[in-house]
Amino acid sequence: MRKNIVNNIYQLLIPKILRYLFTYFKNKKFREKIKSKKNNHTSVVPYLKDSYLLLEKGSFQDKKFVDHNFEYEQVIQDLMKLLVKPEDCIIDIGANHGLHTILLSKLAKNGTVFAIEPDKNSREKLNINLQLSGCTNVKVVNTAIGIKNKKLAFYTSKTRGQFDGNNSIYKESLLSMGVEDLNIKKEIVNVISLDSFVYKNKLKPNFIKMDIEGSEYDAFLGMKKTIKKYSPLLIFEFNSFYLKKSKRIEMNDILSPYYELRLVDVSEKLEYPKSHNYVNAKYFSLEKVDMRYSNVSSHIICIPKAKYESLVTN
Repeated sequence: MRKNIVNNIYQLLIPKILRYLFTYFKNKKFREKIKSKKNNHTSVVPYLKDSYLLLEKGSFQDKKFVDHNFEYEQVIQDLMKLLVKPEDCIIDIGANHGLHTILLSKLAKNGTVFAIEPDKNSREKLNINLQLSGCTNVKVVNTAIGIKNKKLAFYTSKTRGQFDGNNSIYKESLLSMGVEDLNIKKEIVNVISLDSFVYKNKLKPNFIKMDIEGSEYDAFLGMKKTIKKYSPLLIFEFNSFYLKKSKRIEMNDILSPYYELRLVDVSEKLEYPKSHNYVNAKYFSLEKVDMRYSNVSSHIICIPKAKYESLVTN
């Protein structure tokens, strides 16, 4: 009996230890580059049940994890746990450091996750976190998503890590966070429409998560065919700061024929952890939202109408 327990422990621990050592030495240069900066250090911390993250002191991840007990956008992740199936094809647009990508990889364990991230620094951290967490079904894609295939200016902060969550094709995304113009750098990135990406890779997407700091309008214009043909479940951040009413109306016109649009407030569960219906897996009871008249930034879940109707009737 004791021998079996010891064997089980070794079977669980050895792969994790080997994976960690492999990742550590593979990314040693990157880690040392971070450590060489004044007042900065990195650490590997547990994440979810069987994953790990490389955290950099002062990064947006570091602050969010400290503030929220090593949880990230828990309401969004609870919805993902309800919606994502093991065989799903998933597209994570704006994967950043991979906090949602890792969970999506675990949920779609027999499927594939395409993690789209145009920023080099964020991709480095994304790749490390995926390796640490054993996410072998994720394909990292170096591009941005937009209306059509082209090259475009992309703005990031020179302060490494601290404002990675605000990288955008809009400089205002960083300026609004207090980043001075002198501390913002511009790089040219490749852009592809999601319709082209789906067609080129012969995909049938089941689920799309999108968080791209104001580029939602361009992205939706470039995914009309995908929405019409496949109507994948969608969760995206809605940034009204960048969207005039005419753009909100057009986005609503793209989505409303195929989806029920529901509001997701990522702060609600933190404030009232037992009071909301979606905690009990009734995600169809989220408050309905009309983007044409919405002036607040929020997350929106788009549920295909056929699926929504079956959930309600059942």
